[in-house]
Amino acid sequence: MAVTNASAGLYINGYDNVADNNQMIDNDWGIQTYASATGNLITRNRASRNTSNNFEIAAGNRDAQVLPPGTGFVSTDPWANFAY
Repeated sequence: MAVTNASAGLYINGYDNVADNNQMIDNDWGIQTYASATGNLITRNRASRNTSNNFEIAAGNRDAQVLPPGTGFVSTDPWANFAY
């Protein structure tokens, strides 16, 4: 799913959700979790050209490593999130 808007591409306001395999492009934020939303799992997402931040994850949530892929990029982490 590709999302484009003038706020967050994916805004998580609840508890114990899974955000997996999404793509957020040209937003203010790519993925943003509400300050009191906890227990969410954020994995295998791609965020690009978001003006404020690609990933803004509040404390109490779990997110996979955010990697910046480049030329000849290789990763052994199947759960990684990507910012480019």
